[in-house]
Amino acid sequence: MRQLMLIVTTIFLTGIAGNLFAQGGTAGTHKFMITGLGQTSFISEQNENSTIETAFEPIFLYSANKNLLFEGELEVEIEDGGQFFNLEYAQVLYVVSDYLILGAGQFLNPSNFFIERQQPAWINKFPDTPFFQHEDTKLQAPTHIGFQVRGGVPAGKMKIQYAAYLGNGPVLDVGTGLLEFSNFGDNNSNKVIGGRVSILPVPQVEIGYGVETSKVGDSESDFADVKALNNTVDFTYTTKVNALKGGVDVRAQATWLNIDNPQMAPLTFDNLSKGGYAQIAYHPYNVDSPILKNVEFAYRYDWVDQPDSAPSNAQLTRSSIGLNYWLSASSLFKFTYETASEELPGEPGTSSDRFIGQLAIGF
Repeated sequence: MRQLMLIVTTIFLTGIAGNLFAQGGTAGTHKFMITGLGQTSFISEQNENSTIETAFEPIFLYSANKNLLFEGELEVEIEDGGQFFNLEYAQVLYVVSDYLILGAGQFLNPSNFFIERQQPAWINKFPDTPFFQHEDTKLQAPTHIGFQVRGGVPAGKMKIQYAAYLGNGPVLDVGTGLLEFSNFGDNNSNKVIGGRVSILPVPQVEIGYGVETSKVGDSESDFADVKALNNTVDFTYTTKVNALKGGVDVRAQATWLNIDNPQMAPLTFDNLSKGGYAQIAYHPYNVDSPILKNVEFAYRYDWVDQPDSAPSNAQLTRSSIGLNYWLSASSLFKFTYETASEELPGEPGTSSDRFIGQLAIGF
């Protein structure tokens, strides 16, 4: 924790110095801001001890001028009986024009809509992430280390958004057939290449398609030519419904991860995993009741289906019912009840329930 405070203090003082001592001793355009979020969760799961977890995620934003920007997020968590410190992302951005931005560093995966747009605790309607983003059943990289280009262009009355990137690729675990997505290093000289394109036919609707591919086997090994291909589609619809005196928010994402079958032991099976989520939320913010107008109702269904012949071959499904109470535009209480089931080939299915209460704030 002392290291964290030292980092925060150093960056803060550096930002002040940048403002005070601009080139030539004259006032510059340097701007610095700290924002972020915090959350605390109470988790009670069937046949498990209840626990309390907390996290603090400061976000640092710096502008050298109107074209040169920096953003970075640190994550400090207390969970699973330990304290964890993580660099969520840190990248330099250069605004070339109204339609093009260049970026370099560690950035949130542009093809993974949930992670890039929905993951922050005060934005996510639920206190946890869908199965296909969990550590043991992850189908997409949350971040990449490399370079990206992105932007948006008008197309008549529509808008098209785009992103393309290159970075360190995922690593194949030959024993399980799964991918390791840390991206801190690469096990070969082939880099991951990916991108996402989305269409906004009207401001309330966005339809996106993302793809990324790379070689994932160790260089100079028997699996050096094994490739992974990830396809993902996402959908967003948000609108105000006068008859309901509030707003409706619908979101969904589905991912298909296909890893080559090299026909060499132990990877002698078709390695296709699928997963995703669909959710709907209703917030009656225009009702007369001062209490009910702050209440939001939400439902989410999510799943992961791993290959039957793989060592890790779980089929997971979950239904989540949420009741949120908004304290401000960026802070809320979440109360969620979940029922999850797991099926393994040739074995009877099992199910479990859990309750999560969370207080989240963005600032």
